[in-house]
Amino acid sequence: MIAEYTDDMFLDGDSSEERIKCLKATISGDIDSLTNAHNIFRAYSYMSERFTQSNQTPRYAWPAFMIAQQNVLGKDYRQLTATLEHSSIDEAKAFEALTQIAILIRLMTGLEHELVPLNREAMEQARIEPFEATELFYVGREATTIPVGEIVTSISRQFNRRTQVKQVVAVPLFASFPVYDFFVLHRISGEWRVVAGYQCKQGSKYPSEVADTAVDLSVWLEGKCRKYRIGDGGAHVDMKNERGWVLLGESNQTELLGVSISEALPRDPSQQVTAVCAAERQRYELEASEGPLSKQARCN
Repeated sequence: MIAEYTDDMFLDGDSSEERIKCLKATISGDIDSLTNAHNIFRAYSYMSERFTQSNQTPRYAWPAFMIAQQNVLGKDYRQLTATLEHSSIDEAKAFEALTQIAILIRLMTGLEHELVPLNREAMEQARIEPFEATELFYVGREATTIPVGEIVTSISRQFNRRTQVKQVVAVPLFASFPVYDFFVLHRISGEWRVVAGYQCKQGSKYPSEVADTAVDLSVWLEGKCRKYRIGDGGAHVDMKNERGWVLLGESNQTELLGVSISEALPRDPSQQVTAVCAAERQRYELEASEGPLSKQARCN
């Protein structure tokens, strides 16, 4: 049974501080930070080929389905766990679940990243640690579209009495929910606000829809992220903004998702030949041939 895979790790007996050290290690890949008490947890790791290069300190990864187990993560999110345990059933949903757990761990452990907003001020005012202040919630099928008011209403209702919760990863269950796959919400002065939204594309694609202006930060994630993006003048860049989305190059996306989750993503053999997304290259070439006036007319 997969559910019994982590029974001997005994993380449920640890303090939150010790658990957070283990969860942080799944992002950083650093097992040297773990004490001898966590030798069992360390034993389930494997050295990452993607992140470990010659003359560098080895970095280690853990299987994503193992990280999602209740006695490792410290919280019981059965749908998330089931999706990762049976990833071959729906690979697109599995990729979404991988990115969700990466964002969730950053929020739970307080690991800073510019594309994962932490509700730091609210937690400090309430004297609550990020682990206790963070939850993941699947929003029912009543939330069917953007603007994101239905998401906010659902989260407000769910966590009305659980005042210690200050930040939530919200995942719409409606199969055809447009534009976004999941969100991060903050409780600010008693009111919930969507502070980030994420779109997950299993392959390597380019945004065809404009990000919602009601979402403070919109991040585009890819299962086969290209090494570079194409910036102004055709230059290779690690990050850029397009149609309201933040698009990432490979190094930036792997930094965001961390070692364990990035290790779980498939490598794209074509990257050895093409370092950028073909659709992005075609769009740049089209804009370059049109000139500024034609480009402005098409965008309008």
